[in-house]
Amino acid sequence: MVTRVRQRENAVQSYFRPFFHTKSGHIFTLCAPHEHMRDGLAAAQIARYFPLPEYAGISIVPGHPGSTPDANIIIVGWSKLFVDLHDPPGGKRLASKLLKARIEGIMKQCCFEFRKGRQAALVNRVSGACFTAQAAGKEEVKVDYGVIRRLCRSATENTVIVEGLHWLGTLGAAKVLTQASLLEDIWEKRRELGDVRDSVPFEILVRAEFDPQIRNGVHALEAIHATPLLAVHDRDWVMDLVDDGDWVDQRPWEATLVAREEGPARPVASSARLPVPRLEIHLDLAEMDRRVRDLARLLLVDATVGSLPVPERDRRGRKRVDRLLEKLTLASDQSRLLMVGLSGRDSTIHETVLPEGGSKSHHLRKRFLLHLALRRILGSVFCNDEESVRRFFPELAEAADGKKVTDYFTKRLTSRLGEGLQAVFGDGSPRSKKDYARIEKNPRKRSFTLHLERMALVVKIRVTPPR
Repeated sequence: MVTRVRQRENAVQSYFRPFFHTKSGHIFTLCAPHEHMRDGLAAAQIARYFPLPEYAGISIVPGHPGSTPDANIIIVGWSKLFVDLHDPPGGKRLASKLLKARIEGIMKQCCFEFRKGRQAALVNRVSGACFTAQAAGKEEVKVDYGVIRRLCRSATENTVIVEGLHWLGTLGAAKVLTQASLLEDIWEKRRELGDVRDSVPFEILVRAEFDPQIRNGVHALEAIHATPLLAVHDRDWVMDLVDDGDWVDQRPWEATLVAREEGPARPVASSARLPVPRLEIHLDLAEMDRRVRDLARLLLVDATVGSLPVPERDRRGRKRVDRLLEKLTLASDQSRLLMVGLSGRDSTIHETVLPEGGSKSHHLRKRFLLHLALRRILGSVFCNDEESVRRFFPELAEAADGKKVTDYFTKRLTSRLGEGLQAVFGDGSPRSKKDYARIEKNPRKRSFTLHLERMALVVKIRVTPPR
């Protein structure tokens, strides 16, 4: 019997998958009548990935007013100049509304932003870091910065943007993107994030340095030394490519709460060593409604030793707890849950993203676990009554379809809780039984409570919007 092993795509195939799959696309550069095509060398370098005649459907398109983008596009040059309300230097902007909406939509999701002013700057909107070009003379740029961005909206649509503060930054970014071995190293680091979505932006920050001694001052690729500095996934997760670091969250958490088997949750310093094993919850509320952020700040971020849980006698406080729980539970997909434990003989730390599996039922169980965990922090229990199910799990109440809502809730969620949450509760078999935590049901009160057995509960909260 012959076993066929499917070879893994290389970085170039993965990065430009929709281009190779459809064999169509546009490589846009700025241009105007009777003017030279800006960033033409960078565009030509990228186009070499798609040799003729097989990829005749992928072409370099001199941008002009009214240009309509293909499903797959590569934009070479400062993207703001393609959609600026004013004509860019030396030519007209690309006036296509479709292209404008597409670029602006991507930029809202990205970490880096190019800003005009007396001196153009590349700004990290998350960390606040600012990068500006360095000049060797009055006009000659010696050091510049560029960014490579990638975002796939579907299997047949891809947007890649290669841009720099000046020509040097754009060329440096193009050189990194077209150096297959370098791209493979960066893509391998991206794989460390696991099975991540292509529909969120992936950015690479590049530093470019020009050596005029090579090629007698001609702006050739050989005269440019390009160094990838950072890789950023989904705006927050960043890796230092120079020092070969780990993926870290580049935005500080404003509060970290820790609860153990017994006793209330306590705030700890951001630098504190966290217990293992633990269920770790990331509540990034920066993009949520201000009223939700204000509640979270009051109840979670500003918590002090002894202020949690909220006392039962504090009626106003309990109402605030219920309002916050409702908002956070219904927005559970915006929260990240990790089971952090030890694995292997060497007791290495292993992280499991929850839920395991992407079915609707798995995500409902994740929501239930999140809900109970937050109640554990805030000091309340979940009551399985029809009002609560309709408030916190409305789709289950609708799906009951004539059945008793509370019974349907129990059947769908609590009877098979391990599915999707195996790392915490196991899959029900004796061999895989986990006793990290358990959910205790009180039949008389029809309530559910999360009990921590051999793990801690850690909740990290961020409420301040990015810059």
